[in-house]
Amino acid sequence: MGWRLALIDGVVFRAPYGVGSKSEHEAVMIRTASGDFLVRRRECFDFIDEEIGALAGRRITGEGLTTETTVILDDWSVAPEIRDETS
Repeated sequence: MGWRLALIDGVVFRAPYGVGSKSEHEAVMIRTASGDFLVRRRECFDFIDEEIGALAGRRITGEGLTTETTVILDDWSVAPEIRDETS
């Protein structure tokens, strides 16, 4: 299992992680076409990174390192919200 540089596109969300273990917590994750991954910034090692957590519900694109379970984002941008002008 090695780290590889990748472009990431997906929706950020919060979900329980490690249920039943000593490290059980609410994690910030990203749902991509390749699956769900834990997500954090390179310089932040906390379970919850409020800057990333604030993106919950938003689609982002970014660049970072990935493994089978984790994405470490170096840089990202938030996709503009699409407004329904018919309502």
